[in-house]
Amino acid sequence: MIIIYTFCIVNKESARVNSRFIISVNRNQERIVQFHTICHELGHLFCYHQFYTESKRRKLTIKEREFEAETVAWLVCKRHGIYNPSEEYLASYAPQGEIPICSTDLIMKAVAEIERMMESPIKIKESLWYKEDKGLKEKIRVIERQQKGPDLFA
Repeated sequence: MIIIYTFCIVNKESARVNSRFIISVNRNQERIVQFHTICHELGHLFCYHQFYTESKRRKLTIKEREFEAETVAWLVCKRHGIYNPSEEYLASYAPQGEIPICSTDLIMKAVAEIERMMESPIKIKESLWYKEDKGLKEKIRVIERQQKGPDLFA
């Protein structure tokens, strides 16, 4: 199980901010399968199937949510040369060739966000957590006021 936390490093100390999201992976699975699972679950998060506030969560059917999240996982894996069985899984959602309603814009943004996470650490103020979670923003403002130095989280 992966619990997503945000850490703020401040003068050799860290302030842990609990996220509201948990990604669970089977540790008995191969690492490639675990990676695919994480991409799929991040696809749900970045396509707004889960969100910090209920008003921002998109209202989709299970079929539509699963199709978007699996498309995200398939694209990330495909672009990085990782084989996965997503094509068969995605085809099962469109047995007559009719693709469920989905947002190609959000799918591509989710892929880009995951790939950005793979390349380098994301600065706190550039993260979705910071942009959307008022509690995290307030906690960082308090830390910054206490430090009175350069912006540690930019």
